[in-house]
Amino acid sequence: MKKLFASLLICAMLLSVLPILTFAEEAGAAPTGTHPYDIPADAETFVIGEDTYTVIWEWGDLTGTLNKAVLAGDIAAPANTVLSAALAALGDGAVIEGNGYALTGFAVETTGEMGLFTEPTTGTAEAPASVAIRNLTVGAADARISFRTSAADDWNLDMGVFFGQVDTNTAITFENVHAYADMVNANGLKKCVAGFVGEATNTVAGITFTDCSFSGSVSVPDGVTADCHMAGFLGAYASAAALTFTGCANYADITHGSGSVAGFLGDLSGNPTLTFTDCLNTGSIVGGTDGTATAGGYIATQQHWKATIRVENCVNTGDVSAKQKAGGFFPRICTPFVTVIDSRNSGSVTADQYAGGLMGEFSCTLPDAATMSVSGFENTGVISGTQGTNAFAGGLFGILQIAGTLLMVNLSDCVNRGEIKTENLAFNAANAWYGVGGLIGMADVYAEAPLSLTNCINTGTVYGPEAGGLIGKAYRHIAGKGVINLSACVSTGTLTPTGNSKAGGAVGVTYSKNEVQVILDKTGACGDAWIGTDN
Repeated sequence: MKKLFASLLICAMLLSVLPILTFAEEAGAAPTGTHPYDIPADAETFVIGEDTYTVIWEWGDLTGTLNKAVLAGDIAAPANTVLSAALAALGDGAVIEGNGYALTGFAVETTGEMGLFTEPTTGTAEAPASVAIRNLTVGAADARISFRTSAADDWNLDMGVFFGQVDTNTAITFENVHAYADMVNANGLKKCVAGFVGEATNTVAGITFTDCSFSGSVSVPDGVTADCHMAGFLGAYASAAALTFTGCANYADITHGSGSVAGFLGDLSGNPTLTFTDCLNTGSIVGGTDGTATAGGYIATQQHWKATIRVENCVNTGDVSAKQKAGGFFPRICTPFVTVIDSRNSGSVTADQYAGGLMGEFSCTLPDAATMSVSGFENTGVISGTQGTNAFAGGLFGILQIAGTLLMVNLSDCVNRGEIKTENLAFNAANAWYGVGGLIGMADVYAEAPLSLTNCINTGTVYGPEAGGLIGKAYRHIAGKGVINLSACVSTGTLTPTGNSKAGGAVGVTYSKNEVQVILDKTGACGDAWIGTDN
């Protein structure tokens, strides 16, 4: 069978029920040059609200401990300024008011933990310290700051433009802050490297980014094997406190990390609430060639079961690739407390094993009651799985594993318009597994809870073994029933099964040691090519 065209024509469904997807494509745009405060010439202090700010006129004023400070103009470092340690310490309650101006003209070359500032040491779990940086630009589009860390054989050195590491219970707020930097991890052994903060741990008060952006790059040199977390905003976050991104954008290319690489956050651990609203990634996110490398347009790795993740009105347009897992937003998620609303991927996503427009892999074994919800998601990017013996690709999920006994997954009003494919496969290899679907490469429903798809559409071409217009393979490991509910869903994309495999307009193949029950609401439908085969 060279080609199979399968359509699910559900006449009762009106396409108008799908939301009109609108996105803040200009989220996190660079500052316009406006300045909130007009500071008198030669003023030493300036009152903002009820607080008195020290006026920063020149580079030499950016030293010691800063409490409340306001820039009076763009400040360029003296010629050939190379920093090897923090520029200043911030006191508890410190506010750096950039007033729309920029710090430029310096470079960073360090063998230790590095950021422009160090956080207060006074914060406790009961009384966290706080700092705020706002209306500030570091570097420029045509003169990015060079950050380079190169100490030999030192694992625990973190680097960020603003903070290397935050670990003393400090709440940090960034508002209208923009960084232009090229960050190089010269020997690959640093723990975390990112555009704003290298690593944040032990903070009970959280970090908030509002209307911020990072442009430039984070990379390791050619030939260097990276063993670190790298990202546009935050290398790693290990806390139960909220982490929030609103109206933020990563424009930087993040490349060659074999630990975890992402546009916003490299690694998430602990169980915080992580929120992205009106955010944008356009950067190219390229993981390394290590067999465990992962890459995501938004985050790269997530480790604990009970984190809460919410994504609303966000966009990825950057190409994402990694050796093992890649996703337009996430390569792998293991918490069930996930909500995605009205978001879009248009970048290509490529991985050897699991590739998805939203997630490469969802895998949760948490036994608590929970519902993961994805609504109004659209993929137009090309999604590719390329490993010889084990590849899954889907417009939303490469592989969706529902293992929690009380977990339900609901997908509604989701659309795939991109080409979904698996290539370069060794069909006769032992233990070879494949699945390619317009929405899900493989749905592994071995829990006593249903997977439900409602008002979902595929119009993209699906190419590869065990191809399905909606789901490539339905699978279940253990005894009992795995249930998939399909209601008012449509596939009009061309299906091209390869390797003498089956294809179906809804599900390419159901394969289980026991039973997968696929329930189709076929009211008003024409045609019978729903499932390629029951195996």
